[in-house]
Amino acid sequence: MKFASYIRESAIARTDARRRVCSASSIRTLARESQPTRNFRRVCQSCRLSAVCEVRSAGQARTAVARGCPALSVRTWQDHDLDLFAELADVCLATSVPTLQRDLIASEYQVWEARAFGADAVTLLPALAGPAELARLAALADELGMTAVFEVYDKEDAEVAFDLGAQVTVAAGSDLATLRSIRDSLPPTLLVLAEAGGNMALIGGELLQVTGEAA
Repeated sequence: MKFASYIRESAIARTDARRRVCSASSIRTLARESQPTRNFRRVCQSCRLSAVCEVRSAGQARTAVARGCPALSVRTWQDHDLDLFAELADVCLATSVPTLQRDLIASEYQVWEARAFGADAVTLLPALAGPAELARLAALADELGMTAVFEVYDKEDAEVAFDLGAQVTVAAGSDLATLRSIRDSLPPTLLVLAEAGGNMALIGGELLQVTGEAA
């Protein structure tokens, strides 16, 4: 729990730094003016046994889509946040498929921010927030037309996600046994993205031999 608290505090600190650059009112305006959302959940449910490809550039995104990926994922939780958000925006504009933003979301500002940069879905982590807060964040994502994807690391996380009515999850366990435990704790009707053991694969761009060419 100490590590989870550290991660949450770090995410809040980075978000506060970005908020000083772009205020909450400004980010809400940008979100409302962003391109229409594409339905991440519906696309994934209609393309089971396919793969969501994690990419880092517009060039990777176009290559992944050309090779059959029906949806994309972009991580924005590392250092140099603004550069990563620019990558997210570039990816979202580069193709017509829905894009999941994978981040450590601990505030409503971040949900608005995801929509402002073009994301069609966001990850919510039970390890970082309590059920009431997760419910508020999921409701805001839904209000903005985005899919709330619950990223779970163990059986307890999975149970929280299920209790909150999750329709899509990312199983992010550190080993195959954990992934299997997560999958077995969820109903078969729930869409589970995972590197292994899910009903839809979550893969890195290198597995498609994506070269990362510039946009």
